[in-house]
Amino acid sequence: MKTGKRFLSLLLAVIIAVSGICAVNIAIASAADYTSASTLLSGIATTGSLTETGVKNWYRFTAPASSTEITFTHDAKSDTGAYFRVQVFTEANAAAATSPNAREDSLGTDGTKTISVNTTQGSSYYVSVEATSTNAVNLSYTVKYSAAVNQEKESNDTTASATNLTIGAATKGVCSSNTDVDYYAVTLSESLYLDVKLAHTAVPNVTSKYFIVTIFASDGTTRVESFESLGKQATSSLSDLDSVGEYGVPLAPGKYFIKVEDGGAVSGAEYQITAITTPIPDHDDEVENNNTQSTANAIRSGMPMLAALNQTKEGTKDTDDFFKFTIDTPAIVGVTLSHAVKSSSGVYYRVELLNTAGEQIDSFKSLGNDSTVAGSKKFVSVGTYYIHVYRDPSAGDIDSILTYSLNVEIAKVSGAEEEANDDFTSANAIRCGTATESTYYHASLQTAEDKDYFKFTINRGYVYVNFFSEDGGECNTVYQATIYVLSENAGLVEHYKIFDFDVTYVDGQFKSGCIGLDSGTYYIVVDHKSYDATKQGAYGVGIQYTEYNGYETELNNTAATADNFEKGESMLYINASCFDTSDNDWFKFKTEKKIKFTVNCRREYTNAEKVAGVKDPSEYKWNVEVYNAADLSKHIISSSFTSYKDMSETETLEPGTYYVRVTGVSSAFSNKNYFVFLTFEQDPGPMNIITIIINLVKTIRNLDWSAWKPFLDWLKNIDWVASVKIWYNAIKRVIEFIKIIR
Repeated sequence: MKTGKRFLSLLLAVIIAVSGICAVNIAIASAADYTSASTLLSGIATTGSLTETGVKNWYRFTAPASSTEITFTHDAKSDTGAYFRVQVFTEANAAAATSPNAREDSLGTDGTKTISVNTTQGSSYYVSVEATSTNAVNLSYTVKYSAAVNQEKESNDTTASATNLTIGAATKGVCSSNTDVDYYAVTLSESLYLDVKLAHTAVPNVTSKYFIVTIFASDGTTRVESFESLGKQATSSLSDLDSVGEYGVPLAPGKYFIKVEDGGAVSGAEYQITAITTPIPDHDDEVENNNTQSTANAIRSGMPMLAALNQTKEGTKDTDDFFKFTIDTPAIVGVTLSHAVKSSSGVYYRVELLNTAGEQIDSFKSLGNDSTVAGSKKFVSVGTYYIHVYRDPSAGDIDSILTYSLNVEIAKVSGAEEEANDDFTSANAIRCGTATESTYYHASLQTAEDKDYFKFTINRGYVYVNFFSEDGGECNTVYQATIYVLSENAGLVEHYKIFDFDVTYVDGQFKSGCIGLDSGTYYIVVDHKSYDATKQGAYGVGIQYTEYNGYETELNNTAATADNFEKGESMLYINASCFDTSDNDWFKFKTEKKIKFTVNCRREYTNAEKVAGVKDPSEYKWNVEVYNAADLSKHIISSSFTSYKDMSETETLEPGTYYVRVTGVSSAFSNKNYFVFLTFEQDPGPMNIITIIINLVKTIRNLDWSAWKPFLDWLKNIDWVASVKIWYNAIKRVIEFIKIIR
């Protein structure tokens, strides 16, 4: 009879498998002990029954995670008595059927019983099902296992309060509002691929974003990758992205954070999130025939591709290999080729980076005696790109078969150039950073004709334009960065260059240009100074900005465009720089009274110079001249000063308008900032002690001790004996006058 039942079970299992119905697995036999246990399949219900009490059916499964759920079901009855006993054992305890990891009795009224078990991922476990009542004899049941579903722990709105994920186990969560975010943490003990899957109740034909899932590095802010889940998608995952691949993203050991946020289409939506890891292989292998773009092999960022230009299966020479990758956000791309070193100095390989249209955006060559050669790092926008490796005609058969390793590194960036930004009207708007932190745009000049335009709007202040190379190797290309201001009268047609600098890079170095500007909109134009297609790399351009009225503003190159010193101050200064040999800085002030006027100039040490112990370098030097507006052909004061040393000249000026002109000599135009101090002093006389005190308070308030000099000079020249006599006689006369009144 048992043999007949076994045959029927096998026959039914075959029919179900062939029919494609795989939701239920049929038990092959009632196992008398754990050694003949039936194997359970993850998430698949297996059907069984018991012919008598006191006998166990045994099942075996491999734990998918550190927490596993056993689901046991039977037809619910009205009887509340015990029907079945379900126990879970480790392999070590299964033989004696003692010390179960979990034990549950299923009552007649229980339709479904869920048993949670703490397990070790990858270890074997055994489930025994026993009829504890004659009512359960010949009563059909099902048993299945799956990774336990955990629950998020609110409030997990920050990385500090993130809910820990168990690899392979699903966790339930909910975005309770459209502002609610959920953070999860996962820790990798070794380098692995990480994939993240998100599941929710699908709504047919709803294409709105339900959820956004983002992976961050251990700092909680550096984005690794992200994907979106639409309303119609029951499941979505990181590995769905073309730019990632079937296993997710390769990550180094460490802690990572996963952020789930409402995509804006729904509030209060529930979901399940699962983190899955896969071992990272050492490399991928080329698959022939990949001789054209249409048959290109997919190559993954950071995963070497081993390939060779050898004889094909058809016996013809393999002259071309194509590889492709897709990126969904702007990125910096670098391509590297390595091979065994040969004695030949001839060209073995040529490598091209191509866009979707097959147009070359970078190229380099590898000689026989090269080990590793890299192209320039390129900024590229969203799209599919190709790497073409081909044998140079002069290389012959390339030593019969020479295997090479090809690698592509894709670094995604924020703040990216948007082509075509080739003129003023299509300039990319760039956000200004702070005085200490620049905000960068990443870009590259794709061709010899390409120019990149950026624009920014500021109030009066000081601007640093920072420029650096993304290239990982030597870059001989020279760029020119220029700041323009457009004529208000002529619109976008007429423009004036107010500042530029040339840039030559070697690995990671950057250059800054600094300038004071008035309120308005300005443009940065990046152009080639020279062009070498084999060395043209990606670059970054950024702005640091400080808003302040005390800076000079270009163009102040003539008396007509001179900067005004602010009125009402006895001591004034402007921070400025002569940025090239032709730069003149003009400043203007006006006095309505006869004054004793002192002009002071100096440049102070920077923090780096103080640390380095830099002394007074004579190569930085400025000329300072003061003119009467009535005659700009002849100066009233003319002097020069060098770095860190005060230059002070004093002159008595009649009421009127005056100009100060500063010019750089002996390399002073190297963006070395200087300060101009103008001190206006009226002779207080022996009786004007109140003015002296007021000026003294102003001097202390301004905290610039160099302005004490005029006061100290006046104090030093006072005839104290005469002054005391004057004050004594004055006080004596006041007392006598009071006596007369009385």
